[in-house]
Amino acid sequence: LPKLDGSLLNGYLVSVCHFKTYKEHQAEQKSSSKPPQKKDFSLYVQNMPYSLGSEELGSLFSAFGEVTSATVITKKRRSMGYGFVTYSSLDDAVIATSVMNGYIIGNRPLRVTFSHSAEKARQIEQPINANSFRRRA
Repeated sequence: LPKLDGSLLNGYLVSVCHFKTYKEHQAEQKSSSKPPQKKDFSLYVQNMPYSLGSEELGSLFSAFGEVTSATVITKKRRSMGYGFVTYSSLDDAVIATSVMNGYIIGNRPLRVTFSHSAEKARQIEQPINANSFRRRA
């Protein structure tokens, strides 16, 4: 088991430690504001100008590190005003989040956070509550 500690499994960081109750783990997670430990670090970018395309979004965020993908979400070929930027490095994603959150483009302040899927990845690393599997009558 000690060999597994700190290794990557399907893109997730494996952590081997002593058993903690669900409540102890929840309290630890709330006190820790670390971004998720994952291979790709995805940012959710909101309040973008509708004229901003995927290529422009990628070049805008590439100033902070290697962008593996940048996508503006569209509907019927029109921008929805939000998108996703993915970095391969956690440090680059953290710096981009801190610098670009509130950055004004076209009279619109961007809102940049770690994406919902990244938040779900953090939840996957939490221990499973055995009570959630009990059969209900």
